[in-house]
Amino acid sequence: MSDRREAGPAGIRLRFPGIDDPAEVDCSRLPMFRGGVRSRTVAEAATDGGLTVLATRFDAGASTVWHIHDSDQTLVVVDGGGALEDDHGVLAMRPGDVVVVPGGRRHRHLAAADSSMTHVSVTARGEHHLEPDEAGD
Repeated sequence: MSDRREAGPAGIRLRFPGIDDPAEVDCSRLPMFRGGVRSRTVAEAATDGGLTVLATRFDAGASTVWHIHDSDQTLVVVDGGGALEDDHGVLAMRPGDVVVVPGGRRHRHLAAADSSMTHVSVTARGEHHLEPDEAGD
């Protein structure tokens, strides 16, 4: 059991009561990411209606590639700064921000060039689709 605390400047902590401390996984070599990225899977949707919850830390300048989720995705920024970019523009994000990306919307997550960023993402069970040119296809 863990009561893991990663306090950011806003005093927001990541806590995982009642479960083992989720292992941090280096995601830097996965096609979904560019730059240094590490993630902890807090919960993984096993059935329809289930939620996947990830705590993801991006090094300064790191990002996801352009991608689309089948369902809405909620991001909660807990440390650092960055942006959410979609076809409507760029939305700056800082600790405490909660951003909902509608299902089917092409987007990417970016840490600021001079700051790392940690966010918690909550996504319903479903697929995510990488942009073909970004996925190396």
